[in-house]
Amino acid sequence: MLHRKELDMDRRQFLKSTAAVAALGAGVSPWRAASAQSGPIKIGLLAPLTGVVASGGKEMVEGVQFYLEQVKNEMGGRKVELVIEDDASNPDTALQKARRLVEQGNCHMLIGNLLANTGLAVANYVKGTGTPYFIPIIAADDLTQRARIKNVIRVAGYTASAFTHPFADWCLKQGYKRIATVSQDYTFGHEQCGGLAQVFTEGGGTIVQQFWHPLNTADFSPYLGQLAELKVDAIFAMETGADSTRFIQQYASFGLKAKTPLLMAMNGTDQSVIRTIGDEAEGIISAAHFAEGSDVPTTAKFAKDYEAKFGKIPSLYGFSMYSG
Repeated sequence: MLHRKELDMDRRQFLKSTAAVAALGAGVSPWRAASAQSGPIKIGLLAPLTGVVASGGKEMVEGVQFYLEQVKNEMGGRKVELVIEDDASNPDTALQKARRLVEQGNCHMLIGNLLANTGLAVANYVKGTGTPYFIPIIAADDLTQRARIKNVIRVAGYTASAFTHPFADWCLKQGYKRIATVSQDYTFGHEQCGGLAQVFTEGGGTIVQQFWHPLNTADFSPYLGQLAELKVDAIFAMETGADSTRFIQQYASFGLKAKTPLLMAMNGTDQSVIRTIGDEAEGIISAAHFAEGSDVPTTAKFAKDYEAKFGKIPSLYGFSMYSG
């Protein structure tokens, strides 16, 4: 948990970032053009409606549409036109669709993407066009740190390694000394595992071994077999979408669930995943900025309204896009 001093610092940084967004209007042509016109504000939404994280992508669209319905599809007294494109969980497709939204669809801004590699591809494109690109979910550290682009705005307030830093501290306090990690082999996985490893090793822990696998892995038995032979206190898994469903199910069926505690990244235990499986998910510990069962009034109201609208508990992806 952040101390109040740290929260205040984050709040100040957020205000600076927000001011920077407003300042873009003075020098970025798509933003200026949007302000000068009296027609609808065109927002291009990129989401993975097919591919390994399609379940989360569909809920991204729901989150945006849910908010727009509540404001009668208006912002600043102008109608909002939402144009949706499927990035197919693929960076090349994401780049192609971003170009279509900006150059053919004349969208004033872009929002969305889920996988870090798709977000990095779109961010590199809008660096040249100046199109404002809002990322409620993409958490690649570089986008707002080492390779920051002024018109790419992180509106969810977190980065890939943000949660695994305190999660590693929590692990140490549980008495865990030896951990192995297994992860999808792409940017978000690298940074999640990196954040965990940094704090865990600095605190005296040991990362015994790390395993990396391609996105959309069907059979985890080669990795689970090796994990079963390690002498570790816990295993940290960074999985998303269908990979997470398969990993959790195979972890249990392989007999590891009864033997070694399973820790996961927040997306691994998201509602879009655990609503598709049974008690295999019981006992998994994860860290996140959103807990759908929280009694915080704002969160509780959102969860209640979302469930009434869509007949299901909201996921991280629906929440992130709604708040973004």
